[in-house]
Amino acid sequence: MSSEGPMSAIRRHGRAFLGLPALDDPAAMKRLRVVPWLATPAAFAVALVGWTAIGIALQRALSGSDNWQVNAPAIAGLTAILLLAPSSPTQPKARNAWLAAIVGLAVVGAAFGIASAGHDQGTAYSATAFVVVALGALAGCVVFTALTRVERWSVAAQADSGAGVLKTKDATTGATTIGDATDADAADADDRPSADA
Repeated sequence: MSSEGPMSAIRRHGRAFLGLPALDDPAAMKRLRVVPWLATPAAFAVALVGWTAIGIALQRALSGSDNWQVNAPAIAGLTAILLLAPSSPTQPKARNAWLAAIVGLAVVGAAFGIASAGHDQGTAYSATAFVVVALGALAGCVVFTALTRVERWSVAAQADSGAGVLKTKDATTGATTIGDATDADAADADDRPSADA
């Protein structure tokens, strides 16, 4: 019978949901980790609720302009990505952490820029601006997650054209993608009889 308390069980399930190994597994804590698909969006959703509440409270307390509509989702996206990318005493570093974080944050920044473009200073942002930045931040989180799932990057020479073809290997399925095709597709093509035959 397990003697694990309710808080320990919640912590264990939470770490598993975020793709974090057990703290008492030193070997796993040293390996680069793959971020689960739902981990970053979930962290973004929690951060979005928190930052939105803080933004509304500050607006009411300071009687400032309504800028939390764009600040809250952008900061929430930044929080989720920077929370799951780096290594710390409680989590190993995400795979391709630097590249994934930079690209994900660039997507968040682009959404923030689109929503802020042409906005009159001192006026309130609309609900549309909030939705634009929130969707952009969510997209940035998904891009970040996808890039942590790429196991290996390599450039293969294409025999017929000499052009470089990007090869990536998915950490979950193990399939290697060559451009838009996979190794399995290439193997099937090799097995087909040639037209000359």
